[in-house]
Order: sequence, then structure tokens, then C-alpha cells
Amino acid sequence: MRLLAARGRGGACGAGRPRVITQKGGRGAGAPGSGRRAGAPPDRAARAADGPDRAAPAAAPPDRAPGAALLVAALLGALAGGCGGGEPPAPPPPPPADDPSARRPKAETELPAVEQEVGGLNEHDTTRAFSRLMPKLERCQQEGRTRDERLDFLSGDIELEVHVQRDGGARRAFLSRSTLGDREAEKCIVAAARAAAWPRAEGGEAVAKNAFQLPLRAERDALAWDDTKVASAVKKAARAFRACRRGNRARFEVTAYVDRDGSVISAGVASPGGEADAAAECMVKAAKGLKLPSPGDWPAKVTFAAP
Repeated sequence: MRLLAARGRGGACGAGRPRVITQKGGRGAGAPGSGRRAGAPPDRAARAADGPDRAAPAAAPPDRAPGAALLVAALLGALAGGCGGGEPPAPPPPPPADDPSARRPKAETELPAVEQEVGGLNEHDTTRAFSRLMPKLERCQQEGRTRDERLDFLSGDIELEVHVQRDGGARRAFLSRSTLGDREAEKCIVAAARAAAWPRAEGGEAVAKNAFQLPLRAERDALAWDDTKVASAVKKAARAFRACRRGNRARFEVTAYVDRDGSVISAGVASPGGEADAAAECMVKAAKGLKLPSPGDWPAKVTFAAP
């Protein structure tokens, strides 16, 4: 059995009651060979086909009639409920439990933007900024050489670290490594880096690092000493160096130029983290107070770890 719902001529809900047409077997109402006229009531169509003396058709078998009646009643109730009374439709059911949209927490799409602690710098622009800085670094080296004629061989390797802000300014700069051996020249380099123009940092403060070699300009370099040459003298001055730390446990490396009489011509210190300037200044003073052995007829250069 098939149940077909048809509407009245009005077409829209409320314009006409739906009609239910029951079709049995493979023949529908009004089909060829059915023996009834299209649209005629079932009892009149049966009488027209079988004659006036034929009995009325038997009722549907008990095992089918109740089911068909229930289906017809259910369909009528559903159609009548959807078109009557103007009541608002029921809200859609919640998504099934296995729907990914149901499992996803709402907060996932409402998280605030989080700013990065360390931003980024354009690599090309940063390289250009360091290139523009190089002549100023060489000027600092040259000023150190002319400040004291005994420092004509002033040279060494440095590693410069600059913390750049969003506006392209340097919040701080320091030498994380230096074998230059002259505190005044080192401070000149740091000041030049702080005053330089840097690319704007994206997403927060960014760090720019670069290593430089300030080459020898003199005809002859200082003698290269191993730190064992000064170990005894440094050990004797350990109390002075430790007093400079004031609880700072970072590694400080001191580079010094030693004159022919064993006195220290100049000294430099790499300031770890850029926040130990006072300790570095103190350690340079302690290094200049060292009594070292004579290097002979030519000054020497040595790098050692501060106690």
C-alpha cells in the first residue's frame, strides 16, 4: 500500500484540507482496467463494474487494516499539525553527539589575540642596519688607538646584541662577547648601536645579533698570552673581582693589554645581559690593578675569566 498526500486547490497551508488517496496493488485510482471512473467514490465504482446485485467489497484482512488505518491517521495528524493554529515551528534538535561542531568548545573561536614576547625583524633590513653601523664601530676602534699610542694594535672580535622595539629604536644594546681589550672603545660601540636606526620589530620586542671582527691596523700585533700567564696574579686579586659582582654569578671575561713592565695598559669586559655595566666598570678597575709578569720587549694581550 502507498499513501499519497495531496492538497486542495489553495496550495498553501490553511487554504485547504489535504486529501489522502489510498492505492492498492499496482493499480491506482482511475488507471486503465480498474473498472471505476476517475474520481468516483469507491462503492459507486465497484457497483458500476460488478452490477447492482453484487455485494459490497469485503473488508481488508485483519492483519493489514489496522496498520493502514494507523498510517493514514498519523499522516493526517502530521499534516494538520503543520498547517493549523499558526503555532511557531519547534526549534531544531541539537546536533548529534558525534557532530564535530557539537564537540568543539565555543571559546575556541573567541580567544583574544596574544602578543608574542619576542618579535621578528626583517632579515634584509637588519643586515643593512648592521652594515650602516660598521663605519661607526671602526671609528670607535680608531679613537681607542689614538687615545693612547701604546694601543696602536687595538683590535679584536666582538658580538653585539641589540634589543629592538616596535618603533625601530634600541631599548638596550651590549657586547655579549669582546676581545677588544679597551672599555672606552667598547662603550663607544654600544652607544653607536643604541643610537642607530633599526627596522621595526613585528609582534613585540626583537633581538638582533651580529659578530664583528675589528682587524689589526698596526704593523705588529701584541703578543698572544695564554691565561695561565696571569692565573697567579688573578687569584691574588680574586677578592677585588668578587666584590664587583655583588651577587651576579654570570661569567665575565676580561681582556687586557700588558705593558713591558707588567702593568695593564687597558682592559675591557663583556657585560652579560647588558645589565652589568657597574660590575664591568669595577672589574676593569680591578684588572688595571693587577701586577703581572713582564712580557719582554713587546706588549702582550690576554683574556681570562674573572673570579
